[in-house]
Amino acid sequence: MVEEHIVSGIWRYWLEDNSIIVYMIERIDDERAKAFSESVIRTMHEWSVLYPFKIVFNVSISGASMGYMMTTGRDLLNIGVTDDGYERVQHFMSTTPEFQAYLAVVLSKAISGQKARRMGMQGHRTLPQLEGATFFDMEDAVEWLRTRI
Repeated sequence: MVEEHIVSGIWRYWLEDNSIIVYMIERIDDERAKAFSESVIRTMHEWSVLYPFKIVFNVSISGASMGYMMTTGRDLLNIGVTDDGYERVQHFMSTTPEFQAYLAVVLSKAISGQKARRMGMQGHRTLPQLEGATFFDMEDAVEWLRTRI
């Protein structure tokens, strides 16, 4: 498995013959969130619409879940990560109706992750071409994505 460094505290790697993208988030703040968002959106634009876009945001490292929740404006399933990123994803999806995305967010099993899960859906905005879910286990998240066609 080859890891790609996005910015300090955030990296990504690929699973399932490059059909699932995993972002590991160790630390997040506004500057890291911008780089993270840019990486996700650039990858979306490069993705073939012939295949579903399957992605994991793993924020299960201690302390990352709450920071991620605050960065996304309490929208854990914001595939664009930031408010600006959300707007860019919304525009991309509206002009690319055949694009389908699946987002699995892996939270910490600690109290902070459970609190993030409860609070992190309060600001959730829906996109018709995005299905998302939260998990406390990486294997469960990957298995869920495997079943998405």
